[in-house]
Amino acid sequence: MEITFSGQIYKKEYLTIMMKYIYTRRRNLYWPVFGVFCLYMALYYKRTEGNEVLYLVLLGLGFYWVAIKHIYTYELLGNGFDTNKSSQSITQYVITEEKLYSQNQYSEGTVNWDALYFAINRPDAIILYVSNTSSFIILKRWLTPQQLQEFVAFLHTKHSIRKSGF
Repeated sequence: MEITFSGQIYKKEYLTIMMKYIYTRRRNLYWPVFGVFCLYMALYYKRTEGNEVLYLVLLGLGFYWVAIKHIYTYELLGNGFDTNKSSQSITQYVITEEKLYSQNQYSEGTVNWDALYFAINRPDAIILYVSNTSSFIILKRWLTPQQLQEFVAFLHTKHSIRKSGF
């Protein structure tokens, strides 16, 4: 088996995919829930003429966890994309039984399938993790339907890779 394709991911696509991934992970759902709880408690203390300091602390925590944390995460991801020129260029991929090969004008690399530890099947992309901070994002629009079907079937055979959404 050999699948060859190329594609370029744009900043908006990257941010959309990553923010959806971040907020669909169970532990990250607690951020906004905690923030809304803090805002609710702040309103409760304000209405019941409770402690003004506690009201301000809860209001600040709620605002932080609902708005600022989201904006900070979005900006952090955007800055990471902007500084990584390799992410912004057209990349050619070759998938074989043994490895995933990628090449663009800034870098090239080969990753054996045994080095990948996590794969996520999203509606618009497949994300292959090499580590907690390094991944390959393969947009499904880069592949023909036949290539996509063959690639997903191939990933099913790789038992060393943890999978989500397959």
